[in-house]
Amino acid sequence: MDAHTKALTIDGNFVEAWQSVCVSKRKLGDLRGAIEAGKRAVDLGPKSSRPWRVLAQAYHEAVLLDEAEHAYRMAVRLDPKYAKAWDGLGCVLLDKGEREAAIDAFEVALRADPNLEIARDHLLEIQSSPSIQRKKTPCNGR
Repeated sequence: MDAHTKALTIDGNFVEAWQSVCVSKRKLGDLRGAIEAGKRAVDLGPKSSRPWRVLAQAYHEAVLLDEAEHAYRMAVRLDPKYAKAWDGLGCVLLDKGEREAAIDAFEVALRADPNLEIARDHLLEIQSSPSIQRKKTPCNGR
C-alpha cells in the first residue's frame, strides 16, 4: 500500500493525499481517475491553489481545455504569485489558440518567478514562431 493510499485509509479528508492520487493516476494514464481525485482534492481544499492546479493538469492532459482553463484561473485567483499555475494557464491558452493571452500568462509567470525556466522557454518558443500552436503540450507534470 503506497503512502497516499494509507493516508486516505486513515483519513479520507486529507487534501494532500487526494492531490497525490490525482498526480499518480495522471502519470499512469488514468485521466478519468486523476480528474475524480483532483475534484475530491478541490472539494476538500477549495481555497487552496495547489488542488486547483493539480486538477487543471489532469483536465489539460485529458484535453478538456475549458475545464483546465477554469481550474488554472482558480489557482491564480487564489495565489496570484503561483508561477507554475500561470505557466500552465499559458499552455492551455496557447492550445486554445489564444496566443496573446498565453504570452501574457507566461509573462506573469516570469514576473512571479524569474527563475522558472519552463515559462521562459514557453515564452521564447511562442515569440520566436508567429504560427506556433500546440494541440497537446509538454506543460504537465511540473
